[in-house]
Amino acid sequence: MSWFRTIRSRYTLVFSCLSLVFLAVVAASFLLISFIQSSVGRYADGASLIQNADRDLYQSRLALTNLLTNTTADAVQRASWRADTESNASQALQRMQTFQKLTVELDEIVTYLEPFSGLYQQWQKDTQLLLSRDTSSAEDIQQSLAQSEQVFSQLRELYDGSEALISKYAAAERKQIDQLAARFKLVVTVIATLVVLGSLLMAWIAPRRISDAIRTVTVDVEQISSGDGDLSRRINSKRLDETGDLSRALDEFIAKLGSLIGEVKRGCLSVQTQMQQMGVTAEQASQLSLQQDQALDMIVTAIEEMSGATKDVAHNAAETAHQVHQLSETSNQGQHALAKSTERLHQLSQQVQHAAVVVGDLANQSEQIASVTGVIQTIAEQTNLLALNAAIEAARAGDQGRGFAVVADEVRALASKTQQSTEHIRQMIQQLQSGVADVVSSIQQGVTLADNTEQLNTQVGMAFHSVQQSAGLIEDHALQTASATEQQSMVAHEITKNLSHLSDMSKQLNQIAQRIQLTVRDTLGSSDELAGRVKRFSV
Repeated sequence: MSWFRTIRSRYTLVFSCLSLVFLAVVAASFLLISFIQSSVGRYADGASLIQNADRDLYQSRLALTNLLTNTTADAVQRASWRADTESNASQALQRMQTFQKLTVELDEIVTYLEPFSGLYQQWQKDTQLLLSRDTSSAEDIQQSLAQSEQVFSQLRELYDGSEALISKYAAAERKQIDQLAARFKLVVTVIATLVVLGSLLMAWIAPRRISDAIRTVTVDVEQISSGDGDLSRRINSKRLDETGDLSRALDEFIAKLGSLIGEVKRGCLSVQTQMQQMGVTAEQASQLSLQQDQALDMIVTAIEEMSGATKDVAHNAAETAHQVHQLSETSNQGQHALAKSTERLHQLSQQVQHAAVVVGDLANQSEQIASVTGVIQTIAEQTNLLALNAAIEAARAGDQGRGFAVVADEVRALASKTQQSTEHIRQMIQQLQSGVADVVSSIQQGVTLADNTEQLNTQVGMAFHSVQQSAGLIEDHALQTASATEQQSMVAHEITKNLSHLSDMSKQLNQIAQRIQLTVRDTLGSSDELAGRVKRFSV
């Protein structure tokens, strides 16, 4: 009977039963009143009816006696007495017949009145005979009256006996109705007492049970909301009514919120790991840049020495071969240093590209965290709307819904805290994304500078190759020493210029690496702050 599990169905059934009992009492009262209305006074009316019939019979006899004995009365008076005799006799008969119809169910009265018809006809016959002899002598009239007196007396005994019998039945009827009314009063009193007691009991139990259930949910929600972010706690309500449904819905919401917070934690850890790797990569890039700068200083020194040697060759042609050999050795050293610089620069380019990949992954993780916070924000807004609807419904329910209003306020407070936390997380993620964007821009600049530096190294290598060719020409063509020396001086100047530019680019690359390190440290700081805020939630 799942329909009986809810609070509404339980108390609806109870109050419906009380209403049915009340309706049954009302229906029984209506039936009793109808029975009393149809029964009370029936026999009492019969007694009144037979009394009037007896009076009519007596008045008819009295009018007949006056008519027969007062011979000196005028014609009008005698006609009045004759009319009274006949009309009262007729009324006595009609009322007796009505009485017989009223008491047709009473066998005792029916048996008692069986002689009535014969006696009445005999009396009526005697009366008509006396009326026809109203001009006879007084002695004859007195004799006739004496003869009809016996029939009249028997007829009146029937009327009087009928009155006594109907009075007996009227008293019995009244007693029966009084007993029935007394029993009904007792039953109604008992039922009314039970209904009142049941209503009072329900009025005491129902709000208390509802209040206890709501208070239980409220206490559990307060414990969760004040538990320093412990999202692993659950209400675990065993109730099957609306409060149980509310508790289970809150448990599901907290479980989903805990899952989202867990994903945010894992995202923060991943960001921290990747930013640490990026920091290591930036440190390596900075070291490689310093090494490249040192190598370029060595190359510049070598080129300066080569330029000095070239000038010496111009002033001292005799030492051309020796200077050319020295120039060749210096060129070899420069080319070797340039090869090392190119190799270091290639390593730096690979590290910067790896940093770009790591930063791209970081950007993706930031977007995923932003989407998760968006989902949390949506759930919090829906929870706030649900709590607002619950508060409205509780306000409609009046005092009985006051507990639901408290629960709804607690849920709204929890949803508001969640919205504030997600908003703060979103702002931190935006800062993180901004830092990542700066890192990506710096890395792109570093890649561009590395490519330019690699191109310049290629040019420097070509220049060294030209120097070697020039040295060979000097050795092979001593006569062309002057022009070759001039060309070598120009090449050395160009090399010095290119190396200076390369040194400047190396310094810029070092500055970029340092900015990357600063950005990584700032990003790690923001990530640590975000992780610290998320860690207060226990899932």
